[in-house]
Amino acid sequence: MTHIEQRLRRCFEVAFPDLARDRIATASVETVEEWDSLHAVILVALVEETFTLRIPTRDYPELRSHAAFAAYLKRVTHDQR
Repeated sequence: MTHIEQRLRRCFEVAFPDLARDRIATASVETVEEWDSLHAVILVALVEETFTLRIPTRDYPELRSHAAFAAYLKRVTHDQR
């Protein structure tokens, strides 16, 4: 597991404390009942704080799963180097 994935996992653990750890990697809007608009905002805020970045609101629609967040973070953190 990469450093990005470890930090992202922690964001999901905080945003969804009742989600089993073995379900985090496959978590999505479709698979996590608690993932509503409030949890989406909380998750974005946690990711922004954890990774010290600002996610433009235009990017929110693509962030609908753990995999999508991971891909997004790999892309934007790579672009910042």
